[in-house]
Amino acid sequence: MNAVSISSGSMCGMCMMAWLVLMAHPVTASFEPYQLNGGLVSAVAGKTFAIIGTDTRMIGEGGYLLESRNHLSSRLWSVEDDTLMLEIESALRSDAAALRAVKPVPIKITGPTTMVGSSGCSTDCSQLQRVVRADLRAASYYGQVSSFDPDQVANLVSQTLYSRRVFPYYAFCVVSGLDSNGGGCGKVYVYDAIGSYEQVAVAAAGTGRELLQPILDRLFTSNGNANLVNESADAAVEYLCKAYRSVSEREIGVGDNLVLHISETDTEGKVSSRVLVVKLKDH
Repeated sequence: MNAVSISSGSMCGMCMMAWLVLMAHPVTASFEPYQLNGGLVSAVAGKTFAIIGTDTRMIGEGGYLLESRNHLSSRLWSVEDDTLMLEIESALRSDAAALRAVKPVPIKITGPTTMVGSSGCSTDCSQLQRVVRADLRAASYYGQVSSFDPDQVANLVSQTLYSRRVFPYYAFCVVSGLDSNGGGCGKVYVYDAIGSYEQVAVAAAGTGRELLQPILDRLFTSNGNANLVNESADAAVEYLCKAYRSVSEREIGVGDNLVLHISETDTEGKVSSRVLVVKLKDH
């Protein structure tokens, strides 16, 4: 009987100790809806061109897990074409080892194309892409818009982001395009996560923005119109390549490839577009 009492007392003591440990270190369930998947997007507006670019590195939880070296579909996208960047991403995956310098990828585009660059949580960027495209197609169907002008797209992106301000899209965006009503000059807009935006000449958003933005501000010049740079399209491409290479040496979340989409207007008002792929550091 005494042995049973001693055993029962020991069990009660162990249970009490376990209860005290649990109270001191309670186990609580956590919910984290966001994940930073990286992405450094940028854009430049010139008198006859608009350039938007991004790196293709996709990182995972903690910033040190490499999910993909050739991610593009949710990072850089056209409001008019579902397959444009998917085809380029497929080309990157099939020919990634051969990319060692600037490599043109031919694309046929007949009119001013407005592009959106988004970085942050990849799933939120994909959802934002679907919502913006659906709203623009609905507005086009009902005759509310006749063309996807950068001003209209910029306003819609702002409204879409602001509508989710209580539970925001974890997406930091830039919009770039040619103004069809202003002589074909470039227009660039930059956003925060809840839709506040402004028109600028040079924009950067995402992982490594604090490194890229001052480099671009130092390289590009602007006179008269603060929303347009003085440099030519070729000079802008060269500056962007230098800036991204510099950032990729210092930021582990930026690297692999730089994809640049360039839209230009010639002296006759005709619009041409091209895509360049530049190799970055693949650490």
